[in-house]
Amino acid sequence: MQVTVIDRAAGPGKETSFRNGALLHTSLVDPWNGPGVLGQLLRSIGREDSALLLRMRAVPSLLGWGVRFIRESSARRHRANTLSNAALATYSRRMMQQLRCEAALHYEHWQPGTLLIFREQQSFRGGQQTMRELQARGVRAAVYSAAQLKELDPALGEVADELAGGIHYLDDEGGDAFAFCTQLAHVAHGLGVEFRFGTGVDRLHFAGSRVRSVHCGSHTVDADAVVVAAGSYSAPLVAPLGIRLAIRPVKGYSITLHRDAFRIAPRVPVIDHALHAAVVPVGRDRIRIAGTAEFAGYDLSIPRSRIENLLVLLERIFPGFSRERQPADIEPWAGLRAVSPDGVPLLGRTAVPNLFVNTGHGHLGWTLAAGSGKVVADIVAGVTPAVTVDAYRPQRF
Repeated sequence: MQVTVIDRAAGPGKETSFRNGALLHTSLVDPWNGPGVLGQLLRSIGREDSALLLRMRAVPSLLGWGVRFIRESSARRHRANTLSNAALATYSRRMMQQLRCEAALHYEHWQPGTLLIFREQQSFRGGQQTMRELQARGVRAAVYSAAQLKELDPALGEVADELAGGIHYLDDEGGDAFAFCTQLAHVAHGLGVEFRFGTGVDRLHFAGSRVRSVHCGSHTVDADAVVVAAGSYSAPLVAPLGIRLAIRPVKGYSITLHRDAFRIAPRVPVIDHALHAAVVPVGRDRIRIAGTAEFAGYDLSIPRSRIENLLVLLERIFPGFSRERQPADIEPWAGLRAVSPDGVPLLGRTAVPNLFVNTGHGHLGWTLAAGSGKVVADIVAGVTPAVTVDAYRPQRF
């Protein structure tokens, strides 16, 4: 079997994987549209400090999709969607471990777990309920009081008195997603995969009920099977074939700093449940702050206000940072996550028999990558996947 990868970027991992949250977690898999999301979106309009921000210019593109997005925010549906993501994340972790060993990948991987901190007792209790449901599915976790958090990570010492407690998810991993993509492409190339970087796809040629070829400017690639894994751009790519993928782009931001910017650098990745922000060590000398979700269409601009917002959130989690930071060393970034109405990815065969999709992972792109890739590869090869795929079918919308 000959495999050709077509990528408009100059190399692997150059888009949303370039400076993502750097986490592989089986724990924080709940979709963004939890109960009360409609009120949260309406209150966010015009507020640059909002964790979930709706830009008015994006509203027309969200009208049909948004109705389903709100409908999926009921407690019952949100819980079911969270468990669907948890099942795929658990499988994906196994596939990632297998891939890392077999391909000898080195991407500054480490496994300190993820520390989820809570500022209110009510949300802390709710977090523990979710933790128990995940534990029943094999996700290991430990509960910490505010006082114990200071022992787990001294960097939280200055903010511990403001916290209700925390949950340490022990099996979560971290690393550099860009380095992972680069190494994986190198390994795949050695196995005979052809990569065509810097090559945009103009259209998919459809004839006789099948996709016959992929047109890339003056070049054409014939294909027996086509997998569209273009993130937020998957939907416009297949739309001319009459396929409507229920995904929309949601922008996220990150900043990367040197560890020296912290008086006491964090030991473990910390996610603040109330602030919707993550502070993650990446390798030996970098700290990445990622967070927020912004409905702004395909706009990839980086307003200074949104970067300042991340810095404010960082200062609230680690107050000692503000006395040491060096603004000139801040590396800002923005990327688009493809989000489905239920927050669960779209994997598998479309209405066109030889056209498959792998998209809609939202904020769980790297977390679900290895498992999603294996599921879709199995479906293309005619092999029954190891996980039940009904929850991920593209036709469910």
